[in-house]
Amino acid sequence: MKADENNGGYTRPYRVLVAGSMVKNYRIISRIGRGGMGEVYLAEDTSLNRMTALKFLLPHICQDAGSRSRFKREAQASARLEHANIATIFEVDEFDGRPFFAMQYIEGLPLNEYFKDSRIAFDELIDISSQICEGLHSAHQSGIVHRDIKPSNIIIDKKGHPKIFDFGLASIQGTEKLTEPGSVLGTIGYMSPEQLQFKKVDQRTDLFSLGVVMYEIIAGRPPFKGENRAAVMNLIINDTPEPLSRYKSGVPEGLEQIVFKLLQKDPGLRYQGANEVVSDLKLLQVRSLSGLQTVKIHPPGIFGRRLTGYILSLIIIALLALPLISPSLRNSIFGLLGLDGVPAKKHLAVLPFVSVEKQASAPELNDGLLEILTAKLSQLEAFHGKLQVIPASEIRQNNISSARQARRAFGANLAVTGSIHMIRDSIQLIINLVDAKKERQLRSAAIQYPASGIQALQDSTLFELARMLEIQLRPEEKSFLSEGGTKSTEAYYYYLEGLGRMKEVGNPEKLDSVISLFNRAIRADNDFALAYCWLGMAYWDKYKFVKDSAWIESAERNCRRAIEINPRLSKPHVVLGQIFNEFRKPDQAIGEFRNALHIDSTDNRAYKGLARAFELKNDNRMAESTYKKAISIKPDYTAAYFNLGRFYINQARKRDAEITAQKMIDLKPEGFTDWNNIGALYYLMGEYDKAREMWEHSLQIQPNYGAYSNLGSFFVNESRFQEAAQMYEQALRLNDSDYKVWINLAGLYRRLGSDGEDDSVAYMRAIQMAEVQKRVNPEDPEVLSHLAEAYSVLNMHDQAIEHIEKAISISPNEVYYYVSAGLVYELANRRDEAVRWVKKALENGVPPQHIENIPEFDSLRIDPEIIQYLTAAKNESK
Repeated sequence: MKADENNGGYTRPYRVLVAGSMVKNYRIISRIGRGGMGEVYLAEDTSLNRMTALKFLLPHICQDAGSRSRFKREAQASARLEHANIATIFEVDEFDGRPFFAMQYIEGLPLNEYFKDSRIAFDELIDISSQICEGLHSAHQSGIVHRDIKPSNIIIDKKGHPKIFDFGLASIQGTEKLTEPGSVLGTIGYMSPEQLQFKKVDQRTDLFSLGVVMYEIIAGRPPFKGENRAAVMNLIINDTPEPLSRYKSGVPEGLEQIVFKLLQKDPGLRYQGANEVVSDLKLLQVRSLSGLQTVKIHPPGIFGRRLTGYILSLIIIALLALPLISPSLRNSIFGLLGLDGVPAKKHLAVLPFVSVEKQASAPELNDGLLEILTAKLSQLEAFHGKLQVIPASEIRQNNISSARQARRAFGANLAVTGSIHMIRDSIQLIINLVDAKKERQLRSAAIQYPASGIQALQDSTLFELARMLEIQLRPEEKSFLSEGGTKSTEAYYYYLEGLGRMKEVGNPEKLDSVISLFNRAIRADNDFALAYCWLGMAYWDKYKFVKDSAWIESAERNCRRAIEINPRLSKPHVVLGQIFNEFRKPDQAIGEFRNALHIDSTDNRAYKGLARAFELKNDNRMAESTYKKAISIKPDYTAAYFNLGRFYINQARKRDAEITAQKMIDLKPEGFTDWNNIGALYYLMGEYDKAREMWEHSLQIQPNYGAYSNLGSFFVNESRFQEAAQMYEQALRLNDSDYKVWINLAGLYRRLGSDGEDDSVAYMRAIQMAEVQKRVNPEDPEVLSHLAEAYSVLNMHDQAIEHIEKAISISPNEVYYYVSAGLVYELANRRDEAVRWVKKALENGVPPQHIENIPEFDSLRIDPEIIQYLTAAKNESK
């Protein structure tokens, strides 16, 4: 046995793994691979009855710290990723001193062997390369660079889908460097020039490697072929590969351009992200299909017969040409052909588009187009009941950039992705319809117009998306979608850029630029109704900053002008209704919201505003009826149920709130945000165990800030303060900018007896953040209430009382502000007022458990009046 010099001359003997050996719950079947660092075994997972691949570190390097670290890195990198084109890691463990991890077993062939014995179908290579790029894009978005992309690390499964393996050399953002200066890790022939020259590498090194792989598949030989390693390295750094046409005839010109852009020596001249490569490959696919070139399609099993794409194209064209064929039948036929259909119920997310160019205004134009397309598609909900579109604001607020994220956050089953290209004096938009569950592209199209025809581009894109979604637009629908537009290209560009900047209305300086852009649009076209509408909205946001009534007048005037130009716009009526609600003019608000619903009967914001207006009039019967009407219009829209449930809780109608929460559960929502909302309803009802169950389910879908924060509140109510602190700390790791969580964590530090500075620092940080929020909207009662609590704990009682009194004056019916008032007065040693507010909270439906679990009320709870009210509240809830 050879000694290990790094381990004191001793190498540990390891158990030999043979067929039948048991590793934990895995039964070894055979060894299926071996590399320089590890070996892979096929095993049966006896607990789940499935085939699994187990990768072990080789015995002779198990004691080497660097090898163990690299092996651990591979497991960490792979485990962080979840994508249809990346092999899944199930478990990381150690057996008999040898690190191993269990991963998805893929029955298939390495990329080079898959293409080795058959004539290359370029359309198939394009499709597979596009999927590889989608997997790489997912990894890069998670901060992971593979650094060893090569054919043997990409397996094509039996359905023809690629899976990326072996993240052993991956660099992970935020961790220590893997390599020492002067060392080279990777496979020489596939490494980028910067990797070979020990320069800093990023995602673009993987794109160079992919270019090498694609060149090799097409040409049948590597682009940099030398007699030895040194010669290959020199060629990669200094040489330009031969044209692909020298080795392969019929290579599409666009494909060769993509490959050579990937192989640029200077990373700045390459594609900057894998998503850009996907866009160009999709465009190439679209052009190929429009030219009726041969399309290679796999039936089940990659080794079986292959249908000729030409015949399949004719079948598909024939099916799509039959207007009487039902979508379900068409989807069934598509399924038999190995294609994916569009679901009948469409829960759609329009994702931010990628701009290939770097113009200063490109992000705003992209965001503006996102806003417009989302809004226009949402208008179709009034005509097509099975369509539900996620608002662009929610996509932005949750930083959703992929179909997988949209599915996990909102339960979307479809997503629209795309990219914008400036080609001389033209604009080209590539749009893709993606199955969010399978993460597979269903449809794709390329639309190009002169830059002067951007409105026509918008309309064509909208109509093409409708076609992709299998929505047949009637003439009246097309007319409805075109309302409020402009014929001025100049006006439209200003409008589009203004919409794009609306996402940053929390920044006063940005808001001023938004107002300026909409005013420019109006100067270019004085009859541009939508520009007036959005200008009114911007002035309304401006008022929230400065509380100057002049801005309210501007908001109203511009919304009225929009309605005057085009009475068929619903949005300005909604804005006016919100303004009237804000100023407690419910009768005017009711009129505006009803006008909006007369135009668009599915607008949930209008229903919510209308119900709120009835609440302001103390007409709870009509408020309840309105909330229910919103549900009847969109029976699958969980937010409408949440609004009704919250109304019942404020009315102390717990049983009705429970029924509403159960209806939300019965919908079986797939997004974690829905389960967080269901949990919130149960929590506000005092059903804490049910709330915890909902939030834990949310975390099973995806670890998220909201669920961790809510579970922190749950554990506080259970007096499990250490666990509560851990939950809040997890929440802050995902989002450290929420002052409410800092307040909660500070209270726990105070209770757990942490260093006094810990809780004071946390409270001060919370106050700083909340004061920033207050500057955005000085009339936000929730912010005022939380500031009151924080100031109170820091013995700043005058400020605390001032803030809580203002919060209650703004929202006198919000019962949990009564609890905050009780806390503020108790800590200010004003017991009589504290007792009054706590009694009022209990009388209005606050669960007694909530009062019992606030540590600042420990002394107050022995007050005879409070004991009496707590007992009565508990008896009433039984």
